[in-house]
Amino acid sequence: MVTKDNQKRRRPAVAITLREAERRYGILNSTFCRWVQKGYIPIVLRTKNELFVDEAVLAELAEAYKANPGQGKKTILVLKGG
Repeated sequence: MVTKDNQKRRRPAVAITLREAERRYGILNSTFCRWVQKGYIPIVLRTKNELFVDEAVLAELAEAYKANPGQGKKTILVLKGG
């Protein structure tokens, strides 16, 4: 049976927390936080303790960033077509 508490705690299917992303992709959490603040990665769900973001977008940015680390702004501009 699904209750309100279970619905609140249920993780969105296409989302990942920034802490999980740091472990999975090997990029600092602060980098992901900046990308979220600037609107590059959409927020899927915000809870009291965690922020869930769109993993597909995050993965695309992480892959491009890893190809040219240290060039975050340039990576984002290339992916955004700017």
